[in-house]
Amino acid sequence: MIANLTRSLVTNLSAPLIKRPAFEPTDIANLEMWLSGDRSPVIFDVGNDISQWSDISGNGNHATQPFAVSQPSKGTTTLNGKDVIRFDGTNFMNLPTATTLNIVNSDYEMIFVFRSSSGAIQFLTGSSTSGNYELHINLTGFGNAALRFIPTPTKFSDIGSNGDLTDGIGHIGSGRVDNNVSTVRADRVDSLDTETPARSGVTGISFLGQRAGTFFRLVGDIADVFLFSRSLISSERTSLENFINSEWAV
Repeated sequence: MIANLTRSLVTNLSAPLIKRPAFEPTDIANLEMWLSGDRSPVIFDVGNDISQWSDISGNGNHATQPFAVSQPSKGTTTLNGKDVIRFDGTNFMNLPTATTLNIVNSDYEMIFVFRSSSGAIQFLTGSSTSGNYELHINLTGFGNAALRFIPTPTKFSDIGSNGDLTDGIGHIGSGRVDNNVSTVRADRVDSLDTETPARSGVTGISFLGQRAGTFFRLVGDIADVFLFSRSLISSERTSLENFINSEWAV
């Protein structure tokens, strides 16, 4: 009996350990779009300029720009040793419609990993219908905030002060609508400045790197873009932000 028990313990202890798979953003449900400067395939046009930044969520929600004059570039700058997509103030990309992304009249969460040294107002994203699904850096000349989330016209949430997020290092910025209430978040801190109702009924395309009407274009880099068609729970958000830190050291 004792000999059998001993053999059993030795067998169990010598068995190979099962390694838990590393977390990936695709582990979180309702990920509609993931654009990665390092992981996503791109379609190059001329030189380093790209006409497509491919979605790696599995949904085919790519960012595109057919016009060479407005194409951002890849391979010209890095963050934490990994490629990012460079927007020089003349570039932007088109995103799929809000209908395609499943965020119309819905809760959602958008997360950006970015870097900029420009003190100007710069839009990370915004709908082709101004005042919807917008996230931008700085309020220079129009107020004081590091990051503003505008889910619908006349509704906005602010965090920080001008320049806080444009110091030339990487940052995480996000906007979410949870139970029809908007929240803006910067570097793992939520603002207490919330608004409701925050769900938008706008169905058209959005832009990456500018506001509707070619205004307030980004001068900086985008490393990651995540869009979920719901608001994340706290543990999911923490897992994603830890993943971002492991990738980009932000």
